[in-house]
Amino acid sequence: MLNKEYINIFSFKDNVLIYNRYTGGVVIISSFVFNIVKDVNNVDEIKQIALNYDKEDQRYFESLINACNEFKIFVYDPKQSIGRINFAITDYCNLYCTHCCYSAKLINNTTKKEEVITLDMSLIKRIIELNPRSLVITGGEPLLVTNFDEVMCYLNENYDGAISLATNATLINEQNVDLLSKGFDSFDLSLDGIDEESCDSIRGKGTFNKVINAIKLLQKNNVENIIVSMAFDNNTRNLDTQFIELCKNLNVKPKIRAMNLTGRASDNHIDSDEITKFMIGGVANITGAYDCPGGISEFFVNSKGEVYPCGLFDKDEYLIGSIFDKNILEQFKWDKNLPWFRAFSEYIPDTREECSDCEIKTFCWNCPALADSYLRNQKKSTFTDHCQLKKKQIIEAIENA
Repeated sequence: MLNKEYINIFSFKDNVLIYNRYTGGVVIISSFVFNIVKDVNNVDEIKQIALNYDKEDQRYFESLINACNEFKIFVYDPKQSIGRINFAITDYCNLYCTHCCYSAKLINNTTKKEEVITLDMSLIKRIIELNPRSLVITGGEPLLVTNFDEVMCYLNENYDGAISLATNATLINEQNVDLLSKGFDSFDLSLDGIDEESCDSIRGKGTFNKVINAIKLLQKNNVENIIVSMAFDNNTRNLDTQFIELCKNLNVKPKIRAMNLTGRASDNHIDSDEITKFMIGGVANITGAYDCPGGISEFFVNSKGEVYPCGLFDKDEYLIGSIFDKNILEQFKWDKNLPWFRAFSEYIPDTREECSDCEIKTFCWNCPALADSYLRNQKKSTFTDHCQLKKKQIIEAIENA
C-alpha cells in the first residue's frame, strides 16, 4: 500500500485511515492490523496473510477484504479511462430560471435557430471515439437542438455505454416521448419546487405542471429510472422533506442540491446556508473523502467542443483543450504544470495552497464547484473559523472510528 501513488495513509492514535485518491474510497483499521497488511497490493495478498491466523481472525480479515472491495481501495486505472462525459449540446434554453448557474441563453422569436442550435455531428462522433462508460446529454435545454433526433439515433446505433438525458422536461410530449423512452437509459429532470408556487417562481409560469405531466408520460412509456432535482437556498431549505415526499408519491428518485451561487443564480438568490453546511457541517466526508472525478475520469464538453473539468468551471482559465485534440486524455491529471489544473487546484482540498500543511485536508469537501461558490461568498476570516471547526470534527471522528 505504501508504494501505491493513488493510496494515502493517515495515522491517528490507534487507527489508520486508508484512502484511495482515485476512487475516493476509505477504510479505517487499527494500527495493529495495518502493520500486518501494510505491504499488500491487492485483496488476494490479504487472503494469503489470513491463512496464518485462526478462524476468528480469518473472519476479521474476510470483513476487511469485503470493505476493500466495497470501497475500491485497490482500484486504479493508469490508462485514464473516461467514466463519464457531460455534453452540453446547446447553450440555449426555453426557460430563464433565476437560479441557473450556467446562465443559459433564452431562445426567443429573434433567435436564428438553424445557426445556434444545430449540433455539429462531428462532435458526437468524436465523443464516441473516446468511449466513455456513460454519457449525459445536457444543455441549455437539449431538446431545442434541431437535429436532436439525429443525435439520439446516431448514439443508439454507435454507442454501447449508458446514456442519460438532463432536461427541464417542458418539451417532452406525446409526439416525442416514445422515441425518448427508447433512446435513453435514464432521465434527470429539474423541478426546483414542491408545487406551482415554489417551482414557477424560479422556473416560470406553468413549468411545474409541465414537468409533472412529462414524468407521467415517461412512466406510461415504461421509463423507470427518473431522477428529479431541487436546488435549495435559504428561502427553500425548509421544503426538503416535502420535496422528498413528492418524489416518493411520483415514484421518482429525489436529488437534493445546494444552490450554487454561480452564473445567474449569483444575481437572484441570497447566500445559501446549505453551502455553508456542506463546507463545514458534519464529518460525512471521512467515508467518502474527496472523490470528484472532474478533470480526472469525467469532464464537460460544450457545444463548441471545448473541454472543461466541470460545467461549472467553463471559463478560460479552466479550459483543458478541444475534444478534437489528439492528446486530450493526457491532460487529465493532477499536475500544476497544466494551466487548467493550476487554477482548478485551488478548489481541491488536497491541492489548495492554503491547505497544503493540513494533514486531513483530503476529507474537508468533495465538490470543487460548491467550494468555489462558498469561497467567493465568504470572508477569509469566516473560512478560517469554519476550517478549524471542521478539522476538529474530522480528527475526532477518525480517532473514534
